[in-house]
Amino acid sequence: MQEHLHRILMISAEVAPLAKVGGLADVAGALPKALNTLGHDARILMPAYPMIEADTRWQIQPLTEFEVAIRPDWTETATVSQLVLPSGVRVYLLRVGDWFANATESTKLYAVDPRAYVAFCRAAVEWLTRHTDWTPQVVHCNDWHTALVPVYLRTYRTERTDSIATVFTIHNLAYQGVFEKAFFGELGLPDYLFDIEGLEFYGKVNLMKGALLYSDRVNTVSPTYAAEIQTPEYGERLEGLLRRLADERRLSGILNGIDYDEWNPETDPHIPAHYTA
Repeated sequence: MQEHLHRILMISAEVAPLAKVGGLADVAGALPKALNTLGHDARILMPAYPMIEADTRWQIQPLTEFEVAIRPDWTETATVSQLVLPSGVRVYLLRVGDWFANATESTKLYAVDPRAYVAFCRAAVEWLTRHTDWTPQVVHCNDWHTALVPVYLRTYRTERTDSIATVFTIHNLAYQGVFEKAFFGELGLPDYLFDIEGLEFYGKVNLMKGALLYSDRVNTVSPTYAAEIQTPEYGERLEGLLRRLADERRLSGILNGIDYDEWNPETDPHIPAHYTA
């Protein structure tokens, strides 16, 4: 049984109860807890938002500081600290310069400069490569904010990270991280990746497309949604690539579950009467 247990790193821009905009935060907070109950070692990496660092509920422990070159003319100082959620899940907080300084509340998480997530993804891979004693066997990324992690891992392979398997989950295909062509120059990636078999997307840059191409497996939130996004009606102009991934058995849909500790009618304080089924 032990050989089937894995070290898993969930990377997400939002994680409940630390920072939440939508359902992604619930999944990112609950799935590692569920995996740990099965015996896995699942942990979380997310941006070190000021709102988290200022919250006195959390006992935050500094771990390491390092320099990361996002591209030859762009270097940032990055720091990693950690806290433990009430569920027992370990969360790593990654700060890269002051790129997330304006994220002082959950409603502002996605109002930051998109280069903040570029820096976060590049620093995440640098941390995994050189600055942690804990190396996951699986890295699980979520939505466009973390989509560059599989691209950087594949492009800048090292002996230490080469064995890491990558999973990318699409929570909402409508938000793909699409930017003008000039934005490609911010990524610190080789020019050949601005290609139809790379991040090029109708003359623009599509970060999620990069994750779809470079991740070992692609997942979405239900079998029905996995089928729907392969059609022109719901594919958001990526249906051809998604059909290809399905043909290669790299695309799946796994229905989101429910966290019974969070949504328990026996103890829920927000309902008028408690009950059991």
